[in-house]
Amino acid sequence: MENYGHVIGNPDQGHYTPNIALDEEWGRLYFIAGNHGGAILESALEILTVLDLKTKKFHWIGQLDHVEGCFGALCTKDHTVYFSCFGNYYTGNDIERDSQGKPITRPYLVKYNPMEILK
Repeated sequence: MENYGHVIGNPDQGHYTPNIALDEEWGRLYFIAGNHGGAILESALEILTVLDLKTKKFHWIGQLDHVEGCFGALCTKDHTVYFSCFGNYYTGNDIERDSQGKPITRPYLVKYNPMEILK
């Protein structure tokens, strides 16, 4: 067992990231760091993250807008990464709501085409 350190946010803030895609050829793990809408820093939610297993370094690609959780991840032979996510349903910039005023959520497929060289 090897500890790679704290991934994101503050050490006292829990994250829930069970879905990790492995790219064996490039030696990377891909995941969306977050905790499915829990009470932590908004700026630390749904961050597309890469762990380079060769250098043992994290790379934070960016925050995903409108995504509130990731429930599956895979990496294809051509290194494309897919994440099964959910989030609010939008029309333009407005969140759609049900008859009780609660936000409507929908599943999303997020596709990421990583660069071979991480900076």
